Amino acid sequence: MEWLTCIRTAIDYMEKHLEENISAQNVAKQVYMSSFFLQKGFSLMTGYGLSEYIRNRRLYKTAIDLQKTEDKIIDIAFRYCYETPETFTKAFARFHGASPSQVRNGASIKTFFPLNIKISIQGGNHMDYRIETRFPLKVIGFQETFDNETAYTEIPKFWNKICEKYAKNVYAENTPAKV
Repeated sequence: MEWLTCIRTAIDYMEKHLEENISAQNVAKQVYMSSFFLQKGFSLMTGYGLSEYIRNRRLYKTAIDLQKTEDKIIDIAFRYCYETPETFTKAFARFHGASPSQVRNGASIKTFFPLNIKISIQGGNHMDYRIETRFPLKVIGFQETFDNETAYTEIPKFWNKICEKYAKNVYAENTPAKV
């Protein structure tokens, strides 16, 4: 199995089994590879160890559950394979910088979305460039609130909408109209 496919398959498997007690050996079986080589390759390609990735995803998912459900904190901890409330609270606070009860009451959380592996090889060519003086521009900002769970898909849609509505002149290299 090619490395890119292998890593994607491993990520898919881990995402589907976050609420189960999975190990590197379980993941390695899914991609027909030794646990040692999978862990080494995963770490090289993603910058995360397998257990670190699983732990971070579980801690993010527990925070989402705390915000969106009224389930008991201990039940959420057990759902995501934490064996004692103490180990869960300690890991949760270290990751998010707030306790589970603080997050339930509105404290902010640290996001950790599923990895999306893409490889792009660019460059290698000599670049000719020139510096041009362009028309002056004003910088404006836009504000929107996004849900943590869907932000990684909603933000690009928001950006495209803003660009379509306000950036036509800039992309067409027209001088902006005077305000």
